[in-house]
Amino acid sequence: MKAIIEEEKKLSPKIRGGSKVQTDVLGVDLLLTCMDYMVTPVVLGITTALCLESCGIHECLLGSLAAAKSITVKSASSPLIETMLRRSMTYMMEGKEVLVIGAGGISKGFIWQAARDYGIKIHLVESNPNHFASSLVASFIHYDYDDRSCEDEEHAQNILTIVKERALHFSGCMAFWDECTILAAILCRLLGLPGPPPSAVRLAKRKTQTQLCLLNMASKLPPYPYAKAFAVPCFPLGPGTGGIEAAESVLSYPLVIKPESGAGAVGVRLVQGAEECRKLVKKMGVDPETCKPKNETDVGIDESKICNGEVGLSLRQEIAGVVVQNGETNLNQNQPARDIIQTTPLPLLAEYITGTEHDVDLVLGPNGRLLAAYVSDNGPTLLPGFTETAAALPSRLNEERRCQLVQAALRSCQALNLYPGVFNVELKLTESGPRLLEINPRMGGFYLRDWIRHIYGTDLVLVALTLSCGIEPALPEKGALESTVLVGLMCTGDSHEEALSSTANPQRLVELHNAGHIRFNRLEGSSVHGPDQEPFCNVACEGKNQKEARQKLLGVCSVLGFDKLDYPVPYLTGEFQ
Repeated sequence: MKAIIEEEKKLSPKIRGGSKVQTDVLGVDLLLTCMDYMVTPVVLGITTALCLESCGIHECLLGSLAAAKSITVKSASSPLIETMLRRSMTYMMEGKEVLVIGAGGISKGFIWQAARDYGIKIHLVESNPNHFASSLVASFIHYDYDDRSCEDEEHAQNILTIVKERALHFSGCMAFWDECTILAAILCRLLGLPGPPPSAVRLAKRKTQTQLCLLNMASKLPPYPYAKAFAVPCFPLGPGTGGIEAAESVLSYPLVIKPESGAGAVGVRLVQGAEECRKLVKKMGVDPETCKPKNETDVGIDESKICNGEVGLSLRQEIAGVVVQNGETNLNQNQPARDIIQTTPLPLLAEYITGTEHDVDLVLGPNGRLLAAYVSDNGPTLLPGFTETAAALPSRLNEERRCQLVQAALRSCQALNLYPGVFNVELKLTESGPRLLEINPRMGGFYLRDWIRHIYGTDLVLVALTLSCGIEPALPEKGALESTVLVGLMCTGDSHEEALSSTANPQRLVELHNAGHIRFNRLEGSSVHGPDQEPFCNVACEGKNQKEARQKLLGVCSVLGFDKLDYPVPYLTGEFQ
């Protein structure tokens, strides 16, 4: 086969039958003979006739007799069909022009190269005029969507005006960066392009609205259970909501305090009692009793609209905690109201759920139909913080429990009308079933795209871009390397500053990655100590099962200096075996 592939490369497209024509299936007739007391195969001829038919017959007849391994029906044809579908999707997307809002940070750098490799033309809107991605896309539009004096609808209209002035036409519009998902959804609506409705993205972005919307849902019709069964009771700590005392009247400690929106579990903490809760809220620059940002004027919030999820709050209604340094705010009391609107979201209190944590990355079609789902396991967090520490893919859970998680994620997204697209759903699996932590209305971050592509052969970047163009991808049910497992560790500047500057400096991690010893994914955090920051990187090892992958990772972490008393790798990965 290799010889034929090399020979075909020398032929002109006309002789091959097309620019991308190639041989995919090859039948070889062999004769086994004895030469020098050794059984030796001799090639009699090459054919492409009835290859799959012959394989199908042998699959049915031989069963588990071949080489003591099970042979499943369609095991020969499935890879061919999957390859055809994957190439077809790539072919249909080649030359498509997609408007992407927000470039994100260094952890999103792979997106732009992947789009170029697929022949997709990305037109990027970014607030940073000097962003490194500006030279990696078809066109770059500098627009300051971080300007909080304008609301998202006004920003969308401004971007639309720029697009029309440049006479640009798009097949799709989307966002990979969390902060730009609402703006992208509004632009999709204005441009008449496929995508989840802005109301659904707003509900998913605001964690209180997500949970309260689901809690207020009920239906007398199947399917059961309702999405309400997965919701977690919570309470928004915003002006006009009654403050912490009101929250304490409906929720019991211990509680989780977290920002209304955000990613990477930054700012999420477990609080055991009332005094601790008030101290933390005050430290966040919010008055514990009124829950107003310090030095801010009254802002009215209609609690009924918060609870039923009818509308997303405007930017003036979600004036959030101001920047805090040493317990003091940097807010200038003399600034005009529109100029002091901050992007930092207000906090919320939620019931603390025990159980194992899992991610479900969903691919949903235009009608909300499930196209694919990938379940991964997370290790325990280092309380009182909730920053991710370790993970594994595929999940160690049995099929029934994986299905429970997928159904919980699917029904929660469908209940919010959050489709089509690729979404990341975080859940906990308790003794009484799955509970929803949050929905991220965009492709999963961190290492997830790399791991899913490696294990399942599905590139979520291509899938997300395809759905944004109104094309429903056909995805394989199982991956070619699904018998392979990845177990990885999050490395942070807080815990690994010394190692990341010496034994495990980025250059060495890249070298180990290129040599195939680890999978290294650079993330958004810093390699030096700092408060409330995302991880710096993820380091993973591969094995035939979680136990083998974990043992390799333990060895790597010991050598690189990641295993520490305050970051015990054996404990953090203890569930993966």
